[in-house]
Amino acid sequence: FAVVCNAFAFVTNTVSIMNCKNIRSLTNKAFILLISLGDLLVGSYLLSLALIDQIYKEKYCYEQTQWLTDSKCSFLGVVNTIGSQISVLSMTILSVFRAYTVNRNSINVYNALNKRRIFWLIVQLLLVLAWSVALALTPIVSNLEDFFVNGVYYDP
Repeated sequence: FAVVCNAFAFVTNTVSIMNCKNIRSLTNKAFILLISLGDLLVGSYLLSLALIDQIYKEKYCYEQTQWLTDSKCSFLGVVNTIGSQISVLSMTILSVFRAYTVNRNSINVYNALNKRRIFWLIVQLLLVLAWSVALALTPIVSNLEDFFVNGVYYDP
């Protein structure tokens, strides 16, 4: 259900972005588009996890180590982290933008759509995507594998 609804929201916002007349609506729709993309990734992750659960069923305990060290598990973790980070960062930036524009509501100059504002909006969107991907890929980089650990053993 989450995958279908977020795919619908993604397509709807992609189409409606082309009709934006001012920077406020363009910014709102662009960040809502990113939020729906992030939620679509998280929904895909959960759907994949449910399918894998059906495959392993009652033999997961026997194959736990194989699953946890498999590249599919790492890939799903990356997809989930990217989706979560895209959603959280986009909601944060959108909230700040909305608070800022509410305080500047009387100034109508900000509402104009020009190339400089569109450029900075695209930069913000790309930074959210780049930061999300970089954050998700960091734990699986081989040079950093000693930095990220699953647990610590203490021998008294």
